[in-house]
Amino acid sequence: MENIKLIVCLLSFFAVSCASANNPEPLREPLDSKQRMPVEQRDLSGIEFWAAYMSKDVKQRRFAEMYLVGVLDSSEGYVWCGYDKVKGGSIQELLYRKLSKANEEFMAERASHLITNILADSLPCKERK
Repeated sequence: MENIKLIVCLLSFFAVSCASANNPEPLREPLDSKQRMPVEQRDLSGIEFWAAYMSKDVKQRRFAEMYLVGVLDSSEGYVWCGYDKVKGGSIQELLYRKLSKANEEFMAERASHLITNILADSLPCKERK
């Protein structure tokens, strides 16, 4: 009986994992305040990022902004020149200009790749930190 419960549990987990992989819920809030953000949100498309970034829902915008901060932080000095050369507001303006005019095919790519490619093209590092 225990084996059957284990198999059912594993199959349920697998089904949920597959469903979330095929239909990710972008930037969803944890179920309660003791949970961390779901790991599935690591593979956010440009479309999903842009929808959250421009959302009227403050929580969605904050999630998107924190995602952006993570991308900026992990790529500063390697991909783009850094905060010592450009202010955060200028980066936001640059991303707004590029992403608001981007086509659907471009926006279907992973958001972190889109952001870092825009920064690399517009604010390249002459010397890596």
